Amino acid sequence: MPVTVGMLAVNWLARFSKHSCTFQYKDARERMGHSGIGMSTKTRIESRVGAIVLAAGSSSRMGEAKQLLPLADSTVLERTLGNLIGSNVDEIVLVLGSSAETIRERLAESSTRQLRILVNPDYGQGMATSLRAGLAVLDKNIKAALIVLADQPFVRTKTFDRIIDQYRRSDAQIVIPMFQGFRGNPVLLDRSVFLEVMALRGDIGCRAIFGNHLDRIVKEEVNDVGILLDIDNKDDYERLRDFGPLGPPPSWLAMKLRHSAS
Repeated sequence: MPVTVGMLAVNWLARFSKHSCTFQYKDARERMGHSGIGMSTKTRIESRVGAIVLAAGSSSRMGEAKQLLPLADSTVLERTLGNLIGSNVDEIVLVLGSSAETIRERLAESSTRQLRILVNPDYGQGMATSLRAGLAVLDKNIKAALIVLADQPFVRTKTFDRIIDQYRRSDAQIVIPMFQGFRGNPVLLDRSVFLEVMALRGDIGCRAIFGNHLDRIVKEEVNDVGILLDIDNKDDYERLRDFGPLGPPPSWLAMKLRHSAS
């Protein structure tokens, strides 16, 4: 019997019942580990890797929930999740906010594995609240997390796996995918940096901590334009909605990048 999102959905967690995303530092420290030192490559080979999918935004520039915009025979969010579910991640935490009930009802129709749904009522205070919410509920045995943006539906399954593989065979605390010299998403964070992310506030992402770990960042070149493609507004959506599951060919984006740099 397939396991559906509805069967695994977590409507609410105790620590979020009244003051979501507000944590005691000691509790977070105990849950996440605080050595500040990544594991050796020998112990990483079989390490468990999770994913936080950030899907709480209000889509104010779209005028509607962009997570549910049609994309071929699916939606933006379902395409993102489908590509991720097919990868080697061991746990997925989907963080919702705006339009949470509508999105959850739609996802209940889909079969998934190892997906937990979390509602962040403080999403209006910025992306950092969703990062903190997601990281706080990851299983304690998860050693690293991919930070996945819900509006990037063209990131390929093999790209997620390549980022994970790079983490497992290196001593990196942070892995960043690159396409033709351009930095993209998702990034992968070792558990040793989780507490720094938990300290972030406002509408900022985990890139804010990169400067603290320059000697432990690995950049992984991938042949996947999807790491650079997000749907921020209606123009983005109109340009991208007609492409198939793999998105536009590399030559298409390369032309766009050269044009924008000139």
